[in-house]
Amino acid sequence: MIVFPEKQLLILTPPHTASGFLHNFYCSKGAYFLVGPNSENIVSHHYMRPHNAYDHFTKVLVVRRPFERFVGLFEHYNWWGEHTKSYFPITFKEFVEDAILRYSERFPIFYRQTIQEALDEAAIKPDVIWRYEDLNKPPVDIVAPEFNPPQRDYSQYEWARLTIDGIGHEDIKLYENIP
Repeated sequence: MIVFPEKQLLILTPPHTASGFLHNFYCSKGAYFLVGPNSENIVSHHYMRPHNAYDHFTKVLVVRRPFERFVGLFEHYNWWGEHTKSYFPITFKEFVEDAILRYSERFPIFYRQTIQEALDEAAIKPDVIWRYEDLNKPPVDIVAPEFNPPQRDYSQYEWARLTIDGIGHEDIKLYENIP
C-alpha cells in the first residue's frame, strides 16, 4: 500500500498490478510504503488493511484484467521458485488446476486470491479504480508515472482464458461498472 499523508490518499496495490513499479516510483517522490500481514501472516507491500486512522483517506485501487493478471501470477510463481530455490517450476495447466479450480493450499494466498476476495477479507471498499492499462493517467491529483508495460504474447495461455473467466475468477466486481 502506498500512503500520501499530505493528500490523504491510499493506493492499494494487489499482486501483479504493477505494484513494485508503483511503490518504487511514488516512494522515491515522498510517499510512504506501508506493509503489513495478510491472512496467512505473510508481511507484504500488497497489504490492504489500513489502520482506522486512514478511514477518511481516499482509497485508490489498482486493477488489472483478470486473465493477464493470472498469467503474470503464474510466471511470478515459477520465477520466485527458481530465484529462491524453494520449489520446482510447474506448468500453466497445473497452476490453473491447483490455484483456481482447487484453491490449493499449495500456493500462498498471494497467488490464488482474486482482488475482490482480498478486498472482502480486508473489509475495505475503494473509492476510485485505477486500471493497469491506464497507469500513465492517475485518476487522482498525483504525478503520473511513465509506465510502459511490456508487450506480451498470451497465445500459449489462451486455452485457459475461458476456464479462468468461466469459473468467475473476475478480479473485482466493480470492473463491470466501470465505463
